[in-house]
Amino acid sequence: MKVVRYSKADFAEMVMLGLAMHAESDQARFSFIPEKLRALSVVLLENPDWVCFLARTSDMRLAGAFVGGVSEFFFSDDRYAFDVILYVYPEFRGSTAAARLLATAIEWAKTRGAVQLRFGAATGINPDVARRFYRGFGFEEAGTLYTRDL
Repeated sequence: MKVVRYSKADFAEMVMLGLAMHAESDQARFSFIPEKLRALSVVLLENPDWVCFLARTSDMRLAGAFVGGVSEFFFSDDRYAFDVILYVYPEFRGSTAAARLLATAIEWAKTRGAVQLRFGAATGINPDVARRFYRGFGFEEAGTLYTRDL
């Protein structure tokens, strides 16, 4: 498994990954608009505080992706890293894809001056697996996400 940086040429594959993640998540009941991903793609390519890493197999198939960024805390000049997506296709779960994506994201966050990682699992996809995965990387739970439809 190899981790590479996202490029404009990867957009179509990222839409497919987004569709798969959306369909599997507790957010599947909401619309999926590929053009929203195009706007995010521009940010990923132009803003140095945002990043996307792709996990690819030896034959270059897309196994998963990480999307995130760094920002200042609202109360400080100190910076933290956040995730928007850490998703691995079901057939690649149990491979090194997720671990490699996360390790790469952590190293990138350090280069952007982050002093803390604030990652989570908010899609309802395998929350117990996600908890064990993040704890295995030294993360501690710092809260709970509450949702309510209106």
